[in-house]
Amino acid sequence: MPSARNISGNVPAIFAGVMLVFIIALAWLGWILIEQDSDLVTQRKRDAIEASVSEASATLTSQIADERRQLRQLLTDWPPDPDLLESTAQQEFLAGRVALVISQDGISAYPDSALRYYPTENIEQADDPRLTDADRLEFGQNALSRASSILEVLSTHTNPDTRAGALARLARIRRKQNQAEDALALYQQLIMVTDASVAGVPAILLGLYGRCSILESRQSYDLLGEEAVRLGESLLNGGNQISKSRYQFYAQSVIDWIRGAATESVDPWIEMLNKPHVPSEAARMLYEIWNGWTSNRELSEGFRSVRVDSALVVLHWLGSEDQFAGMIGDTSFVRDHWLTSLGAEYEATGIGLSITDDSGNKLFSIGVPSGNIQATRTLASAGQTWTITSYVTDSFEVEPQNRTRRQILLGSLFLVIVIVASSTYFLSRALRREVAVAQLQSDFVSAVSHEFRTPLTSMRQITEMLSSGRVPSQERLQAYYSDLDKESRRLSRLVEGLLNFGRMEAGGFPYIFESLAIGDLVSETVSEFKNETSLGDDDLRLLIDANPKCNLDRDTFKLALWNLLDNALKYSGNQPEICVKISSGDSEVILSVSDNGPGISASDQTRIFDKFVRGSDTALAGVTGTGLGLALVKKIVDEHGGKIILESERNVGSTFSLILPIREES
Repeated sequence: MPSARNISGNVPAIFAGVMLVFIIALAWLGWILIEQDSDLVTQRKRDAIEASVSEASATLTSQIADERRQLRQLLTDWPPDPDLLESTAQQEFLAGRVALVISQDGISAYPDSALRYYPTENIEQADDPRLTDADRLEFGQNALSRASSILEVLSTHTNPDTRAGALARLARIRRKQNQAEDALALYQQLIMVTDASVAGVPAILLGLYGRCSILESRQSYDLLGEEAVRLGESLLNGGNQISKSRYQFYAQSVIDWIRGAATESVDPWIEMLNKPHVPSEAARMLYEIWNGWTSNRELSEGFRSVRVDSALVVLHWLGSEDQFAGMIGDTSFVRDHWLTSLGAEYEATGIGLSITDDSGNKLFSIGVPSGNIQATRTLASAGQTWTITSYVTDSFEVEPQNRTRRQILLGSLFLVIVIVASSTYFLSRALRREVAVAQLQSDFVSAVSHEFRTPLTSMRQITEMLSSGRVPSQERLQAYYSDLDKESRRLSRLVEGLLNFGRMEAGGFPYIFESLAIGDLVSETVSEFKNETSLGDDDLRLLIDANPKCNLDRDTFKLALWNLLDNALKYSGNQPEICVKISSGDSEVILSVSDNGPGISASDQTRIFDKFVRGSDTALAGVTGTGLGLALVKKIVDEHGGKIILESERNVGSTFSLILPIREES
């Protein structure tokens, strides 16, 4: 069965353990509450993005339906009138995009300059019969003069196509007749015939190409560079309804002529002319969709995102009877036309939104996802699926009440844990101190009982012998009286020491200070101690190097020195070597008591002057005591305005030094 001492010693540990379990349970409960609050916030985020993705899906569906309606209207009102766009809804519908209408009669685009080349060239119009006659004279009969006469008449015709055809043929004949200047002039006139074509080739391109060809043959490189630049600019400005192959032919010619003329760097032209033109390539894709629609391989209405070179393009088309309308736009129109209102609203609330096609191309995106909370919807058309994804971003704002609740919860939990932990610490500390004090008091009672029992036992034995008359001789009787006196004085000192310590602790001890020579008082005390303990001069040496006067309370000072001598004797064993030495400085005197005992461990030295505390080796050495001696010495020294210093080395001995102020002479 465990002893009461072991149980009392474990009380602080048990209490600390119980409180630790309580703190852990409290922390666990707080964690559960925080997790529940976090789940609530997560659910609110899910609700927010579910609502936003539903709203975006509905908005996108509505916008596509409106786009379908406007495409139908576009077929009815084609071609758009540029003068009316500013006052109609078509302006917003067409802004930033290319409109294309395809039919059996050909392809037309809006704006006119949107395409650099077309999926196919326009169907050639029938030439004036006189142009055919001129061709027959030129090529069949080599009658250049007769052909020129016919063409000169037609070169002023009111029909642009006829006039352009006549100018182109007449310029060709002049080249055959080696009349280069006249040919250059005729090609310049051809350039000025706008909205006309010759054999499906725009007149402006044919005229510029003809001039460049003549200038190259004449090696007029300065003029050739200028005309080649004009031809290149005309190709880049678009609006020429030519095929891609014809565009590439003219583009390569421009590059060759600019390189040959060496009037400017050719590299920028190579970059501009050879780079795929996104709207023109997208128009070719719409043309393929039209072909699929006419052969029932494509739906009559749909939208599709395609990648042209590095650009992502969105196509939207509608086929109606014998006409087919298509819109070409980059991904910005999804944001600017379809999701204009949602973008700003979502960014303000910290909701992100993205739209991707089934190839992973991102058509629209606002915000960067934060975490893995997402909601998706799908929108399918014409064999392609768009995925609408909504998510929270770093700027998502938790509702103020949620944030405040979490802050209060965390603050309260932290405060409670701090209070409980602090209380546990201080209560455990107080319990440990109380247990330690109780143990010290128990040890003190045991030690005092032993200290009292020893002299009382001796006195009782002597008294019994004296009372029974069993003393054999007068000398023996005298020795018994002497022992009885010694034990009674020992018992008296023990009782007085306990009483004095109690009064000192209570602050009620009456000190009587007087000017005394410290050397004389020390010598007197040492002599009394020798007589009491029968120590010789070799056992107890006194060295007095100075004898200054100090303000001393005779009785308490002698008591302090007696306690130091008594401790030195107890711990010095059978061959004590005790030395008492007095030395002085300028304003203080040092009284040191040294012994050859076992020394005091470093851990005990910090506590040795506390009441009830005895060295950890005292029990092993079998030395008795109350644990009040050194505490009493320190109190007395403090009252004398001095201090006590301990110097100890294991297995060598200890030295206690009392440092007291010297009384100043008046």
